[in-house]
Amino acid sequence: MNEPSSQDLLNASLRRCLDNSQFFPIFYEYFQQSSPEVADLFAKTDMNRLNNMMQSSLYRIIAASESNWESDQDLVKIAESHKNMNIKSEFYKYWELSLLATVAECDPEYNEQTRMAWKDILSRGIGFMASY
Repeated sequence: MNEPSSQDLLNASLRRCLDNSQFFPIFYEYFQQSSPEVADLFAKTDMNRLNNMMQSSLYRIIAASESNWESDQDLVKIAESHKNMNIKSEFYKYWELSLLATVAECDPEYNEQTRMAWKDILSRGIGFMASY
């Protein structure tokens, strides 16, 4: 029997995480606690809208990991918008660490193999985003 790919592990984990209605609130709590500057970014934000954007971004990162990052126009637009908002490069690391902590908390089947799948795909996506 073949081992599941990182892509398969991450997709299954994301589905389980999204079954938890607290997934995004937990993530944003971790993320805002990561830095006072990050917390300031979300002071007057419509969190429902942000949750939808976050979910869409996660799907884009996962989809782009199977192809060429630069050819994914949605990710390019996200990267450009972050650049235009002067998002600091260190915020991407905070985002990644916050997301990994949230997945560990929200995925009932979370294990080391799942963590590595998330880390592998996220680090490539974050590398792309931060390079903008």
